[in-house]
Amino acid sequence: MTIGTSVQWTSQSKGYSVTKFGKIVGVIPSMTSPFTVLNGLKWRMAYPITGAPRLEESYIVLVGGKYLYWPRTDQLKPTGEPT
Repeated sequence: MTIGTSVQWTSQSKGYSVTKFGKIVGVIPSMTSPFTVLNGLKWRMAYPITGAPRLEESYIVLVGGKYLYWPRTDQLKPTGEPT
C-alpha cells in the first residue's frame, strides 16, 4: 500500500469492536521506528506509540482528518474509496 490509500481495520478494546476508516499518510520501512515518519506529520497520535519496530513495512493512518494510528499491518484492508 502507498500514501493516499484508503483503508479500514477493526480494533478491540474493553470488550468492544470498532471499525476505523482512514487514509495512509506515512509508510514505515521494516525495522524502523515510527518516529522517523511521525516527526514530519502535522497531526497528533490518537494514543501513545509503544512497542518495538515491526518486522514488516507498516503504515501511519489518518482517521477523521485529525488523529493518527499505527495499526497492525495484517489488519488493514484497502477500501477503494476516499475518506
